[in-house]
Amino acid sequence: MNRVNPRYVLRNHLAEVAIRRAREGDYGEVDRLLKVLERPYDEQPESEAYAALPPDWASDLQLSCSS
Repeated sequence: MNRVNPRYVLRNHLAEVAIRRAREGDYGEVDRLLKVLERPYDEQPESEAYAALPPDWASDLQLSCSS
């Protein structure tokens, strides 16, 4: 299953954090997220936070695909 199911995927809360920081001029989180997502099937012990369950605040995030 690990070969066909990625451990790391772009989730709304991960993108939201990266976007918020980038708007403040800090692109470090964007860079870290891209680096992790370049190898979504690989074990990346240093990046386990990117595979964790979303934090409580993320339950309020909404996504629109109307555009």
